[in-house]
Amino acid sequence: LLALEEAQKLERITEARDRHAEHFAEFVRARSETTQRNVAELLEEEEAILDVAGHLAEAGRLDPRFLSGLNVLLDQIGGWATATGLMQSAIEVLGQGGDWLKAVLYLQMGKSLLRQGDVRTAIARFEESLRIGRDLGDRRGEAMVLNSLGGALRDRGDLSGALARFEESLEIERELGNRRGEAMVLNSLGGALRDAGKVPEAIEAYEKCVEVQREQQIDVGLKTARSNLKKLRKWSRELAACRTTAERKALMAQYHFDSGKSRFGNGDYPGALLHYTQALELSVEPFLRGQCHARLGLSAFRIRDLEVARDHFARALAAGESDSVIHASNARTLHEL
Repeated sequence: LLALEEAQKLERITEARDRHAEHFAEFVRARSETTQRNVAELLEEEEAILDVAGHLAEAGRLDPRFLSGLNVLLDQIGGWATATGLMQSAIEVLGQGGDWLKAVLYLQMGKSLLRQGDVRTAIARFEESLRIGRDLGDRRGEAMVLNSLGGALRDRGDLSGALARFEESLEIERELGNRRGEAMVLNSLGGALRDAGKVPEAIEAYEKCVEVQREQQIDVGLKTARSNLKKLRKWSRELAACRTTAERKALMAQYHFDSGKSRFGNGDYPGALLHYTQALELSVEPFLRGQCHARLGLSAFRIRDLEVARDHFARALAAGESDSVIHASNARTLHEL
C-alpha cells in the first residue's frame, strides 16, 4: 500500500505506471485476504512489483520502509531472487551516496540470498553492510548485522566464526542497553552453542534469554525460547544417560533431524540442509534415513537445487519412505520435479 501511495505522488505518472500501481495494490489485497491462493500465481505479479519499485527508484523515492516491507512480502511468496535483484538495483541507483541506506539494502540482500541457499554470497553482503555500518559509527546496525552474519556462518558450518560474531553482537547490545536485541542474540548464541556440543553454555544462554524477555515483558519469541530451553534440558539428560557410542550417535542423529525440521519451519533452508545431512551421516536406522532423504529433497527444492532434490527424493522412495512427507504434502513438489 505504501508503494501505491508513493506511485500516486509521482508528478508525471503515466497510464502504464498507474495500471501497475493498481496491480500491485490488488496483489497486496489478495495476499491479505487469502493464504490459499496458488503461489505460482503470486509469483507472476513480481514483474508489476518491480515496475513500481523501479519507477520509485528513478524518482529518488527509496523509502527504507517501503523496501523492507516489499522484501518481507516477496519473502512470503518465495520471491527471493526478485528481492535480491531489487536491492541490487536500488544500490546502483544510489551510486556514491546513501551509505546508511546501502547498509540496510546489503543486509536485506544477504537475508534474501540465504533464503536462496547462496550462503557464500550472503556472507559477503553481510560483511559489506557491516563495513559501512562501522564506517558510519552505527553501533545498533553493527550489532544487527553481526547477528545475521553469525547465522550465515552457522549455516555454513563455521561454528567458531558464528560464535565469535554472536559474542560481538551481544557485547554491543549490552553496551547500548538494548535488552530486546540482547534477547535476540542470546537465542542465536544458544543455538550455535548447542550445535557446537557446548550444552551447559547453551542452556545458560537460553536461560538468560528467557530472563531478559520476562523482565522486559517481550512476548515475541518468549514461547520459542522457553521451548528451546526445555528441549535442550531434556536432551542433555538423555545424552548423559547414554551408555554406548551407538546410543549416543542415535540420539545425536535425532537431535539434528529435529533441528533440521525447526530450521526448515523458520525458512532457514541452508541450516535445514546442514542438520539433515548431519542426521543422515549419524543414523543407521532405515526409517530415519528415509525421512532425512525426503526432507533433504524438500529443502533442496526450496532453494531450487533441483538435481539434489531429485536425488534425495529418489533415495527416499527407494528406502521405502511412505509417510505423508513424500506422498501427501509434497505430491506437488514431486510433480514439479
